[in-house]
Amino acid sequence: MAYDKPFLTYEKQIEKLEKEYNLNCSENKEFDIELLKTISYYDLINGYKDCFMENESFKNKVNLPTIFLFSLIDKRFQNILFLYSVYVETIFKTKMAYIISKNKGIENVDYLDFNKYTIQNPKRKNRLIKTLNDITAVHLYSEDNPTKHYREKHNHIPPWILFKNVKFGTMIDLFTFLNRNEKLELIQEYDIFKTNKITEDEKLEMFKNMISIIRKFRNKIAHNSKVIGISILNNSLNFSNLLKIDTFKLIRKKDIKHQINNTGLFSMFVSLVYLLSPNIIHLLFTNDVINFLASGEKELIRFYLEKANFPMSIENRLNDLKKKLELKLDLE
Repeated sequence: MAYDKPFLTYEKQIEKLEKEYNLNCSENKEFDIELLKTISYYDLINGYKDCFMENESFKNKVNLPTIFLFSLIDKRFQNILFLYSVYVETIFKTKMAYIISKNKGIENVDYLDFNKYTIQNPKRKNRLIKTLNDITAVHLYSEDNPTKHYREKHNHIPPWILFKNVKFGTMIDLFTFLNRNEKLELIQEYDIFKTNKITEDEKLEMFKNMISIIRKFRNKIAHNSKVIGISILNNSLNFSNLLKIDTFKLIRKKDIKHQINNTGLFSMFVSLVYLLSPNIIHLLFTNDVINFLASGEKELIRFYLEKANFPMSIENRLNDLKKKLELKLDLE
């Protein structure tokens, strides 16, 4: 059989890139080969060809070290986003545990009772059953602490313990089955939603999309999947509504005019800013991103922001945000 993707030695991979795709390989072929040994041909070339190729040909005499450095910039930024997505998950689970404990009880037979949740669409009944079954399985069988410790040492496992070992996606699903008042009570804990400038329905939709965008991008980052230039299906940020309540001034009218991707990596970034709390975590996140933007190859980082569909003035916006946060913390 003539395979359409045959095995190629590193030398042959370099030759293919030069002859078929016009890559400007350096005179030091050994160095190029070391790069391919570090990050695979597929991850390096296929992962970033959309950023550097035009009509199936590398443009502007792009070489392998440039693509490699671009990939490192991408991974560094992804690491920042991933780190703070963990904080968002922790904050969300903490608020969920509080609302559910307060309104449904702290015994699993109470807070995992099917009848205490709301199904607006009968077609979603099976989804609720699966969600509660998944959480019950954690309650009964998880070998991870603190759930295991509470099962062995205490007479019940309250939500604020059990939810620590429940998957992020499962907790988001559970949120969708809270009644309307419980959902509103939870999102009111986030400063961005303490406003009357958009309707309650718009707030609920925005929160659900924000938390889902963060989870979906985080999963892609965790599994080393491509994120630059990617759009999240079924979730998008309404930038027009966000502009009305954007106390941090991260969104501009020109972003909407220039059609900044409201389902891409920038949407995850914005969602992280607004679902992080308190202000000290906002400040840490802002500082980390500012330091990232100020480090390394300035032109290549600007090129990265362009390909990730970020506003080119994002660094200035973040510096303004940093000043606001520092002032607010000083006042507190």
